[in-house]
Amino acid sequence: MFLRYFSNIVIPMMISFCLFACLSRGQGKRAEKYATIAQAYEEIGEYTNALEYYQQAFYLVDRIQWAQKIGELYIESHQYKEGLLWFNKNYRTNVTKPLYHIYAQLLMYNDQHKRAIRYFKTSNLAPDDKKFWLQSCDSAIYWLKNPDSHIVKNLYKVNSPYSDISPSFYKNELVFSSSREGIIIKKKTGAQNQPHYNLYSTKQKENKSWKKPKIFSLTLNTSHHEGGVCFSKDFQTIYFTRGGTKMYKNQEVEYLKLYKSERENGAWKKPKHFIMNDSTASFGHPFLGGDDDIFLFASDIPEGYGGTDLYICFKDKDGWSLPINLGPNINTEKDELYPFICSDGFLFFSSNGHIGMGGFDLYKSRLKDGKWTRPKNLGYPINTSYDDFSFVMNNSTKTGFFSSNRPKGKGSEDLYEITFE
Repeated sequence: MFLRYFSNIVIPMMISFCLFACLSRGQGKRAEKYATIAQAYEEIGEYTNALEYYQQAFYLVDRIQWAQKIGELYIESHQYKEGLLWFNKNYRTNVTKPLYHIYAQLLMYNDQHKRAIRYFKTSNLAPDDKKFWLQSCDSAIYWLKNPDSHIVKNLYKVNSPYSDISPSFYKNELVFSSSREGIIIKKKTGAQNQPHYNLYSTKQKENKSWKKPKIFSLTLNTSHHEGGVCFSKDFQTIYFTRGGTKMYKNQEVEYLKLYKSERENGAWKKPKHFIMNDSTASFGHPFLGGDDDIFLFASDIPEGYGGTDLYICFKDKDGWSLPINLGPNINTEKDELYPFICSDGFLFFSSNGHIGMGGFDLYKSRLKDGKWTRPKNLGYPINTSYDDFSFVMNNSTKTGFFSSNRPKGKGSEDLYEITFE
């Protein structure tokens, strides 16, 4: 009787257990392999590809560290809606405490601030970090309830299904950077796996509608990224950001440098490196102000406050001064980008390190007694829980332009026009 029981029940159970153990070990090895590939993509900034492999690893073996990575990469690649959908699909009823702060950020970036507050309060964040996020949620709720009367309009005829960012004024044209597929053959790259950025321009018709964008310059556009431009007062000199590549662990990694070109006989000359560069850091988002003697830019120079900081240089008879960090009132441990100074002296910039609605917000500050004042958030409807950045303004017309990846746009990032009331 015992032998029959052993052969009919126990032995099949043991075989099933062994098969399950072998299968689990096999899945674990495959999952580790996928995670290793994902980490390699993450290190070179290819976040969309990294997400794909982390998700494959997660579906084989449900590990909390991979779920956390997936959430962080959705945030890093600014895919907030997709990130929340993924978490709701896999963790709607069982979000564990180590994931609370990631889930709360995704809720916040999708205008669910009250739900985000519940998760931030009970998360494992350090007290100062928890205070920052809770204050941001409270502020966002207030700004949404008390919007400004400014009119924000999508430049639908100018935008594409791709990314359209970094507007700048050039004579009576608007120059911007776009990853739309153009005449230059471009591979897809970067956090969202899109084509390289090139420079385009457009202008308004008499009826205030916008003309179809055109390539700004075949001399300036290349198979690398071009964007973040500014011009001298006479529009004969352009400063712009261009992506370059360097090798990292046998992979090409992109970084940013500043370039300068001058206009001669109606055409732009071959651009050259601008003096504000070095071999160890990225430099971008230039702004030229004053009488072409004030230059601002963003950089991740190691001596900064963290992430990307804003710097200023001054020009005299001997050339440009060394870069000066704008200081702790402006710069944070996170990222500050896209400086722009209006004719009235206000500095506008984008940041994800100050109290805000979520993602990158737009702020303004001004120089007072030799120091920059504490930045003021521009509030809703200019800012949203998504990314709002690269602001420029024409003081005479009280019209501004900026970029945002807010919902109901035409592409991943769109150009928007502000009419200030």
